[in-house]
Amino acid sequence: MEIKKTAKAGFAGVGFSQTVSFEEARAKKLHGVIQQLKDRRGEIVGVQEDSGMWAISDHHGEGEFTFYILMETESLPETLPEGMISYQAPALTYAQTRHPQH
Repeated sequence: MEIKKTAKAGFAGVGFSQTVSFEEARAKKLHGVIQQLKDRRGEIVGVQEDSGMWAISDHHGEGEFTFYILMETESLPETLPEGMISYQAPALTYAQTRHPQH
């Protein structure tokens, strides 16, 4: 699996978020939220088909972080599928890879 740095302009995304401890993440507590997005991606309007899923972590000190799993969209939607969130990702340099199973 090749990991590369990608400078990316800010982008809009729709998906799910979950705040977990690092121990919960190691125990694979995030797999359910990833599968949920895979199962429900067809409900998201304006998906950029070639972008894949974006996983973004927002760290809160040393104990926990919020994990965002998103499909990139054309813009932030006015309405969201039930239980989903919208997220405006900042312009940053991201670590990017293609997971062989997804």
